[in-house]
Amino acid sequence: MKKFWNSRWYDNKWFLRIASLVFAVFLYGMVQASSPSVTSLSNLQQVVSVDTTETISNVPVKLGKHDDDIFVSQLQETVTVTLTGPKNIVSSLASGNLVVQTEDLTGIETGQQTLKLEIPGLPDSVKYQINPSRVVVQVARRKTVTVPVEYEIEEGTIASGMEVGNVTLNPSQVELTGNEENINKVKRAYVRISNATAHNRTFTGKFKLQVVDADNKLLDVNANVSEVEAHVELNAQQRKTVNLVVAAQGESNSYRYQYQLVDASQIALQGSASVLENIRNIKVNVDVSNLTSSATLKGQLELPEGVTANLSGPVSVAVTVTPITTDTSDTTSSTPAASSSSAVEEAPTTPNQNGGNANPGVTEDNNANPGGQDVE
Repeated sequence: MKKFWNSRWYDNKWFLRIASLVFAVFLYGMVQASSPSVTSLSNLQQVVSVDTTETISNVPVKLGKHDDDIFVSQLQETVTVTLTGPKNIVSSLASGNLVVQTEDLTGIETGQQTLKLEIPGLPDSVKYQINPSRVVVQVARRKTVTVPVEYEIEEGTIASGMEVGNVTLNPSQVELTGNEENINKVKRAYVRISNATAHNRTFTGKFKLQVVDADNKLLDVNANVSEVEAHVELNAQQRKTVNLVVAAQGESNSYRYQYQLVDASQIALQGSASVLENIRNIKVNVDVSNLTSSATLKGQLELPEGVTANLSGPVSVAVTVTPITTDTSDTTSSTPAASSSSAVEEAPTTPNQNGGNANPGVTEDNNANPGGQDVE
């Protein structure tokens, strides 16, 4: 071994030539192995550097920087944007949350204004076009008020036989913001409670908030909520049957009157228990002021609010009219008879000669017989 090292082999020119050749072949192989990566990188750079154009619709429009005391209305909600630039950047912007905003509104005057639209924060390599590039808006002083929320229930929303109890709205009041002129016109904020099918039990739903003026026209104002939750309690209505009584108007002291209900003497009512418990009878209003002879008239039912009945429309009342004689013998007896006209309604329990009530058709006693009524 010592002899080998002492031979100074590394000074041999043939050895050096062979070693150089081997090393050169090794380097060539390394370069060829790395060539695909270099080519791929070159191709990638070419793809990235290619410009492309893409059009994006329905891009939202927002207000740019502005003073807190102004309100801008009639601002277009969306626009169309065309982007031109490196494909990877444009694709990223198109698939992201691109937003268009107005120019700076700081210190802007009130009234009609034309505003330029822009897209802030884009790279210098990306160019854009906005269609439309400008918008016309109304600028006014901002005003904010808080109002209670009301409700209406559309006909057909509640099933027959049910009544509305407590209605709870959440929120019960809303904050409205808009230009001073529109806010001053606000009459009320309300929801219209409705449903495709009638409810027969307590229900909860969300309904669109509407803000209107005195003419019930919608106002261009912003509310802090767009929907209001309504919880509507429903209760089954009660039923009660009471007598019909005739309530005559326009009686003359020159005639005696007798009233007879033609079709029915009782009526079936439906409503809330609190209302029905205070109803003793239902009046049938009939006008006899122009009547000089017997006839059958149409009387109108006097139903309390919130009460329905099995009868609808006019009620037929037969009225018998008898002139009061003016001879001396009748004068004495006709005097109390004439005054009995008012006594019919005010004191319906006065007994007649048959032992019943003098005017059971007008009495407010549920036990009265609503048959004939003899009034002078």
